Amino acid sequence: MATFTLYTYLFSPVTTRQGELFPEHSDKKLNQLHAERHRILGKFFNSKSRYFSLHTPDKDYGCMMLANQDGVVVLRIANEKNDKREIHFKVFSQKDQPSCLVIIDNREGGMQTVCIQNKARSFLKTQDVAMILESALNNYLQPYRHRVSIKAKYATAKFWNTVDKYPQGIEGVEFHFPYPNMPQISDLVSDIEHLARQTNTEPVLNLRGQNKENVVISRDMEFILKAIAACAASGRPILIKPRGKRRVQVGTSSLVKEELADTVFDNLEEKDLFDGKFTLILEFLKGIKLVYDE
Repeated sequence: MATFTLYTYLFSPVTTRQGELFPEHSDKKLNQLHAERHRILGKFFNSKSRYFSLHTPDKDYGCMMLANQDGVVVLRIANEKNDKREIHFKVFSQKDQPSCLVIIDNREGGMQTVCIQNKARSFLKTQDVAMILESALNNYLQPYRHRVSIKAKYATAKFWNTVDKYPQGIEGVEFHFPYPNMPQISDLVSDIEHLARQTNTEPVLNLRGQNKENVVISRDMEFILKAIAACAASGRPILIKPRGKRRVQVGTSSLVKEELADTVFDNLEEKDLFDGKFTLILEFLKGIKLVYDE
């Protein structure tokens, strides 16, 4: 089985103009470009051949396109290395290009999901692949006055597990919310997301106990539950300050993973009559939840 860590990618507009930074699309309004964001991102992959490279400031990463259909992209990304080998007491370098699978769901109205295979031989952390994608896509999106951030989902239960670890109480909780562009997440905290759009911000809600007392948090507080869900679904951090201790960031050790059979990707680029293997990928994406409790 191939194990994937689930990421959410979110768009945000680049509102500041500096000289001729956006000459190609200066005639289009920002809200029009934002409405076209999925089509614009799709153009990036539609322009690629089967073999292409993702360019970052530090390195180029070879890719092979396995599928690109109806807003769903499946590819392999390789990490070229020179590994040292020793044979008969002689050490020499040998080129190696181990790759991992990436599934991108860029369908309008979809979950804006990036699934990155856990394969330490190619990339030690899936976050490394997310950063490569983010860098390459943002370089492409800049003329369209947009950028994306790719953050790992985490389980909401981690918040309560952390709170329960500190019976002496919690001094403060800090929620970080994304810029609104995905209704499923924005609707959870609609007032804050409305403010974010008006002020062009990624809002931070900082709850501090009055008079140096503890913050009162319980599982029956509707807004708190929705705030936790919005952060966990978008991969944005929640910081908890236990009394008398350093702040703890929620979610870094409880990233969400899902599995899909390796055989689904064998010869995926060779379409069959009914696109059976691609249909299995669509079913896999359909099963991904906005919010994971465990």
